[in-house]
Amino acid sequence: MALAKAEAAKLKEIFDDPIKWAQAFLRTFDPKQKKIVPWTARWYQAEMLRDKAKKKVYRCGRRTGKTETMVVESLYSIYKNPNYRVLIITPYQNQVDLAFKRINELVDASPALKNRVVRNTKNP
Repeated sequence: MALAKAEAAKLKEIFDDPIKWAQAFLRTFDPKQKKIVPWTARWYQAEMLRDKAKKKVYRCGRRTGKTETMVVESLYSIYKNPNYRVLIITPYQNQVDLAFKRINELVDASPALKNRVVRNTKNP
């Protein structure tokens, strides 16, 4: 079944923008509302995600959402590009564990992403 022109245009708009893609495909728990809601970016996370530079450096304070942004960008890149690889390197193992824990949370909450997971291992 082919999509109507308007539907195809809307889908292209979602796939071309990491923020719109995240809102459409990612779900997260909101402790204030006490329910699962679409993922939303803070204004600076939106700027970080929309930056098309191949190499990026961010200088942000603690607890500002750097890992969350990296996780969302990784999932977006993997979703859009077949056989895309992401390498996450941090100074401490617990930071890598935190990133992968968040990746797994977002994937588990999204049927569209969960269906695309072929293998999920901790070690190669």
